[in-house]
Amino acid sequence: MEPAPADRASRPPAGSMCRIDTGVLPSKWRCATVDRRELAALREVEDVVRMGRVQRVGAGEIQLDAGTVDAVEDSLFIDCSANGLAKLEPQPLFSEGRVSLQSVFMCQQTFSAALIARLELLDISDERRNQICTAAPHPELKQDLPSSLLTSTQNLINMHRHMPLWLRRSRLNAAHHEAPHRYLLGAGKLTLLQRRAVASMNSMLPEQGSV
Repeated sequence: MEPAPADRASRPPAGSMCRIDTGVLPSKWRCATVDRRELAALREVEDVVRMGRVQRVGAGEIQLDAGTVDAVEDSLFIDCSANGLAKLEPQPLFSEGRVSLQSVFMCQQTFSAALIARLELLDISDERRNQICTAAPHPELKQDLPSSLLTSTQNLINMHRHMPLWLRRSRLNAAHHEAPHRYLLGAGKLTLLQRRAVASMNSMLPEQGSV
């Protein structure tokens, strides 16, 4: 999400995460994607109702957590709030005769499936596979970002150690299109800064404890 306006001078947003209204901090975060043109169009909507979640849509009205809003009786209502993926408790990816498909890279289900398939092809034990890669918690709330990002980063570092060429060639890898020298530099920097990154992200989880 974008930093508050007071922070922008010293810490400009990278643009990988944003919010429609920069003055309102959302409570949910479910990996929704949008391009810059779509974001600009969404920001043009002026008739915004902030009264909590919809409880019921009736004849001529919408009942929300904090009140009721009038609506034209023949209006068409479209529910865009459904979660595409349920948040489930993580479990081992590999067990005897079983592969449990889960996200191992935050918000990248197809890339995660490819990573798990590649791990299955390695001539190692299931125990070792589970040490290399673990399930990344699917985000539901904004505070889920640190733990999801931390697990994803650790998985990526471990995979670089065991299958660097495969990762470089995989078109599902977001860094696949980087120039070779920039890709290698980024992978090396990620490994070198691993401890500092882990400590930094753990500091964002004071109530949940270290990961």
